[in-house]
Amino acid sequence: MVEILNDIIKDVKVKISLLTGDGGGGAAAHRLHKELIRNGVMEEDSKKLICDMHNFFKPLEIACVDNKAKQVQEQLEAETESVQG
Repeated sequence: MVEILNDIIKDVKVKISLLTGDGGGGAAAHRLHKELIRNGVMEEDSKKLICDMHNFFKPLEIACVDNKAKQVQEQLEAETESVQG
């Protein structure tokens, strides 16, 4: 990608110097940054910034998922009882 940009913009050397991203999963910023350096897309002196916004909302997400799963389970049990009734 950097090579293509450098071909298009002849007078300016393009350099990706900062990566921001999530801290979890397969494409977590710290994993992705290391691979981008290894592949030559980013340079050794580039920086990564892990976004903590996902971390702040994860407890709410878990509570919502757990609560919805509980509601669905209760509804299924009630329907099963009424059918078997």
